Amino acid sequence: MAAPGYILLVEHQPDDAAFVRSLLEAQPRQSAIVFPFSGVRCMQTLEAALQVLDSEPGCTAVVLDLNLPDGAGLEGLRAIRAHAPDVPVVVLADVDSPGSGLLAVLAGAQDYLVKDSLDAALLMRALEYATQRIKVESGLIERALHDALTGLPKLLLLLDRIGVAMTRCARDGSSGALLLIELNGFKSLHAARGHLACDAVLRIAGARLSGVVRGSDTVACLGGYEFAVLLPKESGLLESLAIGEKLMAALREPLPIAHAGMELSTSIGVVRFRDATESSESLLRRAREAMATIGKDGKGRVRLL
Repeated sequence: MAAPGYILLVEHQPDDAAFVRSLLEAQPRQSAIVFPFSGVRCMQTLEAALQVLDSEPGCTAVVLDLNLPDGAGLEGLRAIRAHAPDVPVVVLADVDSPGSGLLAVLAGAQDYLVKDSLDAALLMRALEYATQRIKVESGLIERALHDALTGLPKLLLLLDRIGVAMTRCARDGSSGALLLIELNGFKSLHAARGHLACDAVLRIAGARLSGVVRGSDTVACLGGYEFAVLLPKESGLLESLAIGEKLMAALREPLPIAHAGMELSTSIGVVRFRDATESSESLLRRAREAMATIGKDGKGRVRLL
């Protein structure tokens, strides 16, 4: 089991910081809920808190005052979540104004407490519940963004990463590429061998594609018999086509003996981008429309779309 991390307390009022810190360090041992942590780091500004999160791994929870002088209310909360998306955040407010707690939760907090009603037991319970909530949230996000069969990113995550790549290309003048990969004859394979055999082949295909690309690239499973590979930064058309050939060669390798008689035939289309003049959805749609025009003679090849 990993050692407990530190709690980051972000509070600009010295008296309030001392009070909250005393509650954290005096958590009641007789309580049914004991929140383990190694120590408390106290920062007075949002900027200092973000620097700690970026430079010191191991934060187990953030207790955040919503009224920081440089925090801009909920914007400070959003900044904390952006820098540490997997760390639970409990926010503190001076007064319980109508709707403020809901707004804080919608902005990314796992719990909302009012300082005047705070005690050690309540704070420990909030931290424990916040930790469990973010674990559930992370699990739901993982299932929403990754394919259960292959473990690869799904369409939603791919589109987000395409958008990020397009923005970067527009900023630095580089180019990227999207490779669309169709497994040919998969419908016949499904009819002949059934869905369990097809699932196994899809897992093999996903693993082989992932084994070819770089760590900065994204292999996505788009459902059915379609995959995509995002090259967020490529050195030119020749590199994109060469990677396409490597992907195709990896898929052509013989399948394990358990799948004797089966083979993977693919078509790969390459579409390049240099800026953000079109949306991620438009780029993918254009690639699919171009792939649909590939005739029988074009299958089993890497083509520029």
